[in-house]
Amino acid sequence: MMLQIKSLSKSFGNQRVISDMDFTIKKGEVVAVIGPSGSGKSTFLKTINQLVKPDFGIMHLNDKEYDMAKIKESEATDLRKKIGMVFQNFGLFSHLDVLGNITLGLEKVHGFKKEAAISREKELIEVVGLSGKEQSFPNQLSGGQQQRVGIARAMASNPDLILFDEPTSALDPELVGEVLSVIKTLAKAGNTMIIVTHEMKFAKETADKIVFMENGEIIMEDSPEVLFSEKAPERIMTTRKTGGLL
Repeated sequence: MMLQIKSLSKSFGNQRVISDMDFTIKKGEVVAVIGPSGSGKSTFLKTINQLVKPDFGIMHLNDKEYDMAKIKESEATDLRKKIGMVFQNFGLFSHLDVLGNITLGLEKVHGFKKEAAISREKELIEVVGLSGKEQSFPNQLSGGQQQRVGIARAMASNPDLILFDEPTSALDPELVGEVLSVIKTLAKAGNTMIIVTHEMKFAKETADKIVFMENGEIIMEDSPEVLFSEKAPERIMTTRKTGGLL
């Protein structure tokens, strides 16, 4: 397994958000994480790259073991170099243009020379369909374009794993398709990805495996064919039919 997590747990005060959760993903696999609001999906992603420190959890990433509750900040920084993340609200630097947003991390964190960083940026700009926008600032871009910059930034260092935290939730409906199209392209290219999403059609078409979370636990994980069929447990079928996956 590329990533294996055992016994992940996290509470905020008296509220248990993730409860003794196990998770695995293979190299090149795309896993969609779905479930009702408040089920712990985003917190789960954030524990993987140490944006949220769990109370307990053992993680293996490419055969290296991490005690997730005790990782030192220097080790967490090294871990994040291997993991790209795309946020709900883009997270771009407003004072930097597209070029700067993508190359900053490559130069400051990953040690790229300026010329190499720019070369990599040009490759990614083409992948996400934003050629000609290199000198544009975030406030000059649509929400969909900003999120595509966020995807390019997450991809810039060729990470082992890419995390998507509801990447279309902040977009107007007419902009959702352009972002999902880019993610589908990355999936077809063999990138290993965990995608928290409420876009059910997209999850069904793109993911190799669906994980259904509720109340901080994985209720079911299986192929899209099973989870979106009449063989799914009654609880999941009811949630699908009532739209409760949002």
